[in-house]
Amino acid sequence: MRKLGKFERRLLAVMLLLSVGPTLLVAIFGARSVVHYLERVGSPVLKESARTSLELARALKVHFEQSANAAAFHLGELYDLESQPSEASMLDLMARTTRSHHADFAALYTLEDSVWVRRITYPHETTRLDSTLAAASFSPTDTARKVSFSDPDVIGSAVALAPDSAVVTGFMLEQGTLEMMRRTGEDLSRYSSLPLYVRSQGLFLIAVISVIVAIMVLASFIVARIIARRISHPINELATATERVAQGDLDFKVDVEARDEIASLVDAFNKMTTDLKQYKADLVKAERLAAWRDVARRIAHEFRNPLTPLQTTIYRLKQRFKDSSERDEILEMLETMSRKVEDLIAMANRFSEF
Repeated sequence: MRKLGKFERRLLAVMLLLSVGPTLLVAIFGARSVVHYLERVGSPVLKESARTSLELARALKVHFEQSANAAAFHLGELYDLESQPSEASMLDLMARTTRSHHADFAALYTLEDSVWVRRITYPHETTRLDSTLAAASFSPTDTARKVSFSDPDVIGSAVALAPDSAVVTGFMLEQGTLEMMRRTGEDLSRYSSLPLYVRSQGLFLIAVISVIVAIMVLASFIVARIIARRISHPINELATATERVAQGDLDFKVDVEARDEIASLVDAFNKMTTDLKQYKADLVKAERLAAWRDVARRIAHEFRNPLTPLQTTIYRLKQRFKDSSERDEILEMLETMSRKVEDLIAMANRFSEF
């Protein structure tokens, strides 16, 4: 595996910190908030409040049952004192009994063909009482006994007046009250196990968040590694190329895949090395040309030094042998020498102008 450079390591660390850090903080605070909320829901104060409410409802139900028993027994006693009262007297007894015991209803049932039939009811508009009761489920005695109606929210007690007649008194709760009490009891039972549920959910939440954070860290590391490599690899290659160019290797080129600004930087560097190479070649050529110019000037100077006296000497010889018998031959020789000297002087002048 390729060793990470210092710049790449720092870039990778910064990218991981920027990508994973906020996620980790949000996950930690989110988990703490959820656990704190669950702990508040499962607080002992709420549990005690629910338990007290349920006990109060149960105590109220027992109170209604006891009051119904007392009202039924009282109505039975009044019936015995009246000794076979008429229907009007019976309604009066029922009215007095319900008022004194704050009951909601009173009814007279008679046994007909193994079925208890409701004959007299106070008040008359009571519709939640069963008009008939099966003998198997309704067996009144001299003492008050609980009566079960089809409506579970009707609490009643019965007292036998005779083998074939009985009075029933009681209370009518809001419909759904007992079902609500039953559900409240079940909810309280479940609520009692809420601390264990909170702990288990807290552990589960921590596990889920840990897995998510681990996945995000791994994914962020892979993505950050790829991005860091795309950024740092061209930069490392540029650094290496800079060292090579500084050592004089102008033929070195940066050959990496890059995009955007990094690609522009790589292209600019390669163009710079190409230009430097051309400038170096031009400089060498210019130095060589300058050297040749210096040599040419020196040669011209060295040529002119002896040629000028030589030209003067030839001129004097021409003047001396002007009247000589061998004048023509000597003058021709001197003329030839003079032309050669002039050619050499012209050549020296051209060298000096190089």
